[in-house]
Amino acid sequence: MCLRRCDCKRRERAKLSREFVADVVYGKAFLASTIPLTPLLRGMQPSKFPVAFFNHENRVLESLPAPLRRSYDSTVSVARHPFRSPWRDMASDSFGVLIVEDYEPWLRLVLSKLKENSKVRVVGDVSDGLAAVQRAHELQPDLILLDIGLPGLNGFEVARRIRRVSPNSRLLFLSDYRSAETVEVAMGTGANGYVVKSDAGRDLVRAVETVLQGKQFVSASVAFPEKAGSGHCHEVEFYPDDAAFMDGYARFLSDALKIGNPAIVIASEIHRAGILERLDVEGLSLGRAIEERRYVELDAAATLSTVMVNGMLSPALCANAIGDLIARATKAGKRGDPRVAICGECAPTLLAAGKAEATIELEHLWDEITKGQPAYTLCGYQWSLFPSGQEDPIFQRICAEHSGLRGCES
Repeated sequence: MCLRRCDCKRRERAKLSREFVADVVYGKAFLASTIPLTPLLRGMQPSKFPVAFFNHENRVLESLPAPLRRSYDSTVSVARHPFRSPWRDMASDSFGVLIVEDYEPWLRLVLSKLKENSKVRVVGDVSDGLAAVQRAHELQPDLILLDIGLPGLNGFEVARRIRRVSPNSRLLFLSDYRSAETVEVAMGTGANGYVVKSDAGRDLVRAVETVLQGKQFVSASVAFPEKAGSGHCHEVEFYPDDAAFMDGYARFLSDALKIGNPAIVIASEIHRAGILERLDVEGLSLGRAIEERRYVELDAAATLSTVMVNGMLSPALCANAIGDLIARATKAGKRGDPRVAICGECAPTLLAAGKAEATIELEHLWDEITKGQPAYTLCGYQWSLFPSGQEDPIFQRICAEHSGLRGCES
């Protein structure tokens, strides 16, 4: 009888242990899964069992028995790292994505687009805010695609709560709203990117890849911010050709001028002429803006010559030139709190001349100097400068020197 009772206990322990490990593997290491093990583990010496159980709040509950650790060594690593996404442990070359969207046709479109990247696996989808927080808590996904207008809890509050319960998950907003103020609120929750839904066909896959690489992404169609108040903006966009380059710069500058903000373009003569032509087509009274110095044109090569000594960039000259440029433009603004829109082609000019290190240095200097300044900078490069595309090391280093990547076509 005694032997039978011991054998039953052994079988029960093995069964419960297997159930717990299964829960860990599938990202469900909850309190309910571990409570039955407590009497079985009573009397054991915790010092012998360094691996810990975690409940849904990532609190240590009990030490894991050595036999179980040996038997399930490949899965217990999840328990050692409660914040690591279980999806990465199950398949190290894939990323788990949770979709939060309440409109079924849009959900189907997102699912279809995500199939274009074989490393992305959708691990769940929910349609309301409260459920999104719960599922993020349970699944700890690598990435969460999040709408703003959700039943139960709006997307901003969902993002804030997810930051607490799943701190390692990256957040990418997908929304119909394109105002800069909305985007700033979204990014202020700790999000890593923002895609305007009308641009999703072009932007979504690239945005997912960019955010999973630890960078920021914002759709290019986001309007210029009306207020100077928020954070540092030094963004980069990549274009397939000259026409797209001039279209992108003209759109960016037009948004600023329409709301009374000053705008500066530092580019080649051909590009300045093309941008000016596009702004004229939009009906902007550029003659008066130029006269009032709310619209300033500078030649990229000539500007570079003022900040270089013996072919090398001078940090002191860069700081003086950039600071003076922004100060003069701010005074010319028609708003009480103007934010200067600046489109620059100086760094691309250096890269086109084969000066890759000088390009990176200038981007870094510009980023440091404009921090805290009322400036919103957009740097534009053409894809022809990067023979290996996004795999090009210079491309990756340039992206790292910017606060965000704007949506673009390759």
